[in-house]
Amino acid sequence: MMKCIITYYENCKKVLAESQKSEKKISMALIEESFSKTIIKQLKEMKFIIPTTPEKQIVEELDKLADLIESEFRKLLHG
Repeated sequence: MMKCIITYYENCKKVLAESQKSEKKISMALIEESFSKTIIKQLKEMKFIIPTTPEKQIVEELDKLADLIESEFRKLLHG
């Protein structure tokens, strides 16, 4: 779970810093608006993962979320 939260945080920092160098400025408000129904919702729903679920399944699910976070931030930054 922490990996997903850190991935989100690090990508926010990266996008905010890189967008300051370009014409297309990205703010935290834009990030929150863009991801409120997808990534942010999934991050909030992580707390509802049932603890009796096999560890392998939980790890796979959370790794997929971390990959999704990275790909969505790439899309936001590069077009």
